Amino acid sequence: MQRSSGKTHAARLLLLSILHLVTDALSAALVFGRLYPAYGNSAALIFLLYNLTAFVLQAPLGLLADVYKRPAVLISASGALLLLAVLASGAPIPSVILLGLGNALLHVTGGRCVAVESAGDIGSLGIFVSTGAVGLFLGQQFADRPWFSFLLLILFAAVALCLVLIPAARPTIENTPPQSIKKAPLLLLAVAAVVLIRAFVGKIATPDFALTARLALLLSLSTALGKALGGILCKRLGHVAVIVATMTLAMILQVLGDGIPTLYFLGVLAFNCSMPITLYYANRLMRGHEGFAFGALAALLIPGYLLALYVPPAAKAPLTALLTFASLFLLLFSSRALKQPRKEP
Repeated sequence: MQRSSGKTHAARLLLLSILHLVTDALSAALVFGRLYPAYGNSAALIFLLYNLTAFVLQAPLGLLADVYKRPAVLISASGALLLLAVLASGAPIPSVILLGLGNALLHVTGGRCVAVESAGDIGSLGIFVSTGAVGLFLGQQFADRPWFSFLLLILFAAVALCLVLIPAARPTIENTPPQSIKKAPLLLLAVAAVVLIRAFVGKIATPDFALTARLALLLSLSTALGKALGGILCKRLGHVAVIVATMTLAMILQVLGDGIPTLYFLGVLAFNCSMPITLYYANRLMRGHEGFAFGALAALLIPGYLLALYVPPAAKAPLTALLTFASLFLLLFSSRALKQPRKEP
């Protein structure tokens, strides 16, 4: 499979990654800075509506992106929804729904663009998904600055315009017949289980130290770097080596290093290396439906997160270790069933 020309792909990947960062920063700033305070004691409703629209609806919106293959239009629609959400922030319910829809539409459209234009390159997938963690941190840090949301909207418009001016070279991934993969339904279940576990463990494996602003920044950077490195290392070292090394480190460091910032952040970095791997496997299993694959995995984060809310503190450490080991097994099973080479060209 060919990729779109190298320089064009790199430029579009950079722009799409910036849009991801901007969208998540805007969402966090609006939710924490305006919508939660405006709704007072009923902030739980805002939380529920945002997660339903921003995450669960990514699956059907991903199908839309797969069928309506005009990313410039969909990204423009996403920007319009985000603008309306900011303008309607005095009415929290309509605002949060518009915000979630705009966020979800950008994610699935951007994720599909990167997958198709890079011919499914795992390194590109990791880079695109990595920037959201930094955006969430920035959005929370500047949530009380009224100008911040409008600055982000201007940046969104500028980057989206640049994307229009740099059209993608003709991709070939869409013209490649889907592979016939044995045990595909079972493999999809394994990938889905890893995503559920990632959300669950990400919620329960909390550090045993206070997160100052500086440490919160380091946490977001560890998360982002893990997602980016996961894809890059898989290309250099092979999937099996990366899966074994990162999941083993994550299992040890997130449990034993939860009171030591350096060790804990390394554990977070290692654990997030699985993000581009699961996305890459889902794309291989659902060739031609890359938007839906991205959206379905995002939707699976919500049940994992909600289940984690009911875990007693005493069970968090053993569950973290057990489920991280389960992720290691499931990823190895998926990798070998998909016949991943030790190294990719």
